[in-house]
Amino acid sequence: MKIGSANSTLSIFLIVLLLYLSGFVLSSRLMVVSPGDIWGVQVAKMSVSALHALVMVAPVYLIGRRSLTLQILGLSLLAAYFLYLMFLCGYFGYFGFVPEVYTFGFGNIGDMSRVLDHYFAQVLSWREPTLLVLGVATAVLAIRIKPGATILLTILVPVVLFSATFYRYGSSASLAYTGNDSFIRRFGVVPFVASSAQEWFAMDGNYIGAPMAFPGNVVDQLGSDRQRSNTENLNPSSFDRVSLIQIESLDLEAITSSLNGISVMPFVSELRKDCIDFANFFTLRSAGGSADAEFTVATGMLPSTKAPAIRYADFSAIDTLYHVLERNGIDTLFLHNNVSGFYGRNHAYGQLLPVLDAEFLEPGDNRTEAEIATDALSGVFETGDRSFYYFFNFQSHGPFKWYSEDTAARFGVTKGASKETDYLATMAEVDDMIRQVFEVQRDEYDAGRAVFLLTADHQSGLFGSPAVVDNLRIPMMICGANIQARKSNRVSTSVDIYPTVLSLFGINEDVQTMGTDLQLGKDEGIAILPSRQIIELSEDGSISIANCNEDCDPFLNYTDQFILQSQ
Repeated sequence: MKIGSANSTLSIFLIVLLLYLSGFVLSSRLMVVSPGDIWGVQVAKMSVSALHALVMVAPVYLIGRRSLTLQILGLSLLAAYFLYLMFLCGYFGYFGFVPEVYTFGFGNIGDMSRVLDHYFAQVLSWREPTLLVLGVATAVLAIRIKPGATILLTILVPVVLFSATFYRYGSSASLAYTGNDSFIRRFGVVPFVASSAQEWFAMDGNYIGAPMAFPGNVVDQLGSDRQRSNTENLNPSSFDRVSLIQIESLDLEAITSSLNGISVMPFVSELRKDCIDFANFFTLRSAGGSADAEFTVATGMLPSTKAPAIRYADFSAIDTLYHVLERNGIDTLFLHNNVSGFYGRNHAYGQLLPVLDAEFLEPGDNRTEAEIATDALSGVFETGDRSFYYFFNFQSHGPFKWYSEDTAARFGVTKGASKETDYLATMAEVDDMIRQVFEVQRDEYDAGRAVFLLTADHQSGLFGSPAVVDNLRIPMMICGANIQARKSNRVSTSVDIYPTVLSLFGINEDVQTMGTDLQLGKDEGIAILPSRQIIELSEDGSISIANCNEDCDPFLNYTDQFILQSQ
């Protein structure tokens, strides 16, 4: 068939259209529409951003060459492009930001296989199968018609768009503070991959970041005079026992929800009345996924946006919370109800074993999560007078089908009928687990020697809000017999847990942490997110979220000097 024939021209047009649609699908994921946004304007932005995808006519052209090597190269590039777009849609849909291209090394392949059920149950959207169909259709058409050099003229469109964007915004490096999703929307996937790969190969030494000075405390450096002035500790008591329970997926809505007329989390709902209940505590999830919560608690630093911090951190170079506690004669037990290799935790806690004990789910252990958690805490209370117990729950991880038939019968639900009922039924069992753990330390709690902290890693994703900030908010409670119960509007994140735990133990060491003791001040605070956004509380009590400027860079980049390039 001649290239100039009507059928061939139509086929070339279809190839270009399919590539354009792939760009539109990706843009529709990366464009987060907030309340007040005009849909027509957003669709126009997506339509323009999608034009970057037309650069992929280059591998389509290679597929049409006579050389088998060039054909294989073209097909490989096309396949890599569509697979990467599918990955970006899923990753951005779950984490809310775009990682560097080297975020997932070969060491994470095993981790990914363990969360496929979660991905298919919660994250998979119409975009991934659409991209698969578009990719196959593009490859088939390219193989059949073998387009000639004429199709390469299409590249002029993304080149002109790239040039106009470069003129408008300057170099791609100037977009660093706005996030990788902004980079892709304005410059396209190919320049983003090239820029990220160039950054990776340009790294010098064993770490992914250059040495830099500690940027200081976020509130002290970026907060207003009003925020920095709140230094009064509202709960000056110290304790011998601190228990931190971190729930994988916990929505504020779950605490107050009922299922078929039965309260889902009655214990936590009642407990929070006797705690400092933080209304503006926000999740910090970055390239390390759920493990980033542990990293920030351990280090008081923001997680790396470039690599999974727990897996690749050099903890011998970091004065962690656990090192400080060990120096002060406090025993630490970290317990996760999952296998140790998940997210590379075995690498992290293998380094930290000299200063803490770490336990994980063992093959063949058929105990319930509540039994595992309570048995471990009972052991801690028997072996030492002062202790920090950190339990990371796993039952609340999606797809939320790990609840018993008895629970299903109690709430009158059918397992798998809906994500929402599965989640709420799961959280009923999580609530009972929290109750049982609390009861283990009840005597010391009532005597004023123990304090109980409850928070989450992230939301379930099932109670989405059109306001971005609402989708980042998670519960945080500090409970103790000697702690004044109140509701706090203070803006905070898990980097604040490190200094808070030290304060609860009465430790006054001068440590380097980006966080601030949660007991200081009433309703202030400021938070930097890995998505290069900053959240703060205004004087009128409203929450504002905005893109970071260059002032945030020292905080976002500091961690990378402790992240090894490989492990």
